[in-house]
Amino acid sequence: MRDKTSKPRCYKSYLDQIYDVFRSTGVTCNPQNSFALVTAQGICYNFFMEMKRANNTGAHCAQMVRSENRDDTNRKAVQTMKAVLIGNRERFEKFCPDTPFANAVEKVYLSLEQARAAGELSADVYGKETASADSRAAGECSADERIEGALSPEILTVRKLLTEARDAEFLAADAIAQVSESLIAQLPSLKIIHSEGVAYNGIDCGAAAKRNIYVCNNRGINADAVAEQTILLMLGLLRGVTAGDAAVRAGKQIQRKEYMMVNGIRELGECRVGLIGFGDIAKATARRLTAFGCEVCYHASHRKAPDLEAEYGVTWLETEELLKTCDIISLHIPVTPETTGMVNEEFLKKMRRGAFLINTSRGEIVENAALCKALTEGQIAGAGLDTVAPEPVAADHPLLHLPAEAEGRLLFSPHIGGVTTGVFRKAHRSIWTAFEQASRGERPVNVVNGI
Repeated sequence: MRDKTSKPRCYKSYLDQIYDVFRSTGVTCNPQNSFALVTAQGICYNFFMEMKRANNTGAHCAQMVRSENRDDTNRKAVQTMKAVLIGNRERFEKFCPDTPFANAVEKVYLSLEQARAAGELSADVYGKETASADSRAAGECSADERIEGALSPEILTVRKLLTEARDAEFLAADAIAQVSESLIAQLPSLKIIHSEGVAYNGIDCGAAAKRNIYVCNNRGINADAVAEQTILLMLGLLRGVTAGDAAVRAGKQIQRKEYMMVNGIRELGECRVGLIGFGDIAKATARRLTAFGCEVCYHASHRKAPDLEAEYGVTWLETEELLKTCDIISLHIPVTPETTGMVNEEFLKKMRRGAFLINTSRGEIVENAALCKALTEGQIAGAGLDTVAPEPVAADHPLLHLPAEAEGRLLFSPHIGGVTTGVFRKAHRSIWTAFEQASRGERPVNVVNGI
């Protein structure tokens, strides 16, 4: 049995390593240099005494060293990985989680405009390369020279960024970013594409699936935040917030108050609200509406189980019945080929006269011309829109130029329903967790392209 005061077997090995450190600095370690010997022995002895007090043996020490070596190897491996981040760089940097993996991955940033240009660049550049090859055969300038001379500085910047990003394994994109087949083709090492939000209709899921690249989203992560925005738009329309604000600023507070008292103000709790779709956001909205005292109905392609309907206090109705009987219609469906342009002239005519339309889903679901007509003619009382297609909304968008009598029927918010600080913290943690899973060959959560 080893003496309780004896030193672990690896003590001498560590002592020799400390001696080597002294020698590397020019200090000799021999019986004549007692200072170096005593210092080295003291350092080593104190280290092992601390380990002993923590009930660790020499074997534990060796295990710690091996573990540190493995961690160092992992860090070096991660450092070779690269991610493309499409959207606002300041936002990506602010919400990037402080984890060893996220900190070690090299990042290449593209703005929304650069991503769009990158998606259009490939065919354009390759066409110029073919033309340049013919010119080179005729003794003219090189292909690179021809291409460089033909492209704008902005496109040259995009080409440089794509060159940096070529070996990227991960891509995260703003929910409204365009990630085209052409852009995906220029990233041959890509393993995963992750939407920063819930929407992913700007990502070519089919092109990604062909190469076994995961496409993921942050399903449900912004449900509470978007539900709050939905309620805000409902209340804003019912209370005439924009017109009231303008009246007070113009010194006409009393006149506006008298007008609203005569014409009437409906409370939200008096309204029957119809939800189109019943996913995470619709459920969060239903909970809040129930608290206001609303009668809440919904339509989804598949009716939910009775116990789920009871949990959220909702009633299922056919679409036509929902439109005909509800005071407020709120959209909670994704953009698909079937839902694009779903809110058209026929849909709006079926709505109860004097009802409100709320859209916190996607602008592509609503036909702009049809909505302009319904608002102008008074077919519906108003619309609250957190999202309008196309984005960004241009100054000449038809919804921004309604006749004066219809302007007050429209309430906008700048697509901020799901972009709270809390949502971004959760979303970016989710993104980097998925990246790390993909780096280990694991299947991440919330895969939306069927692979």
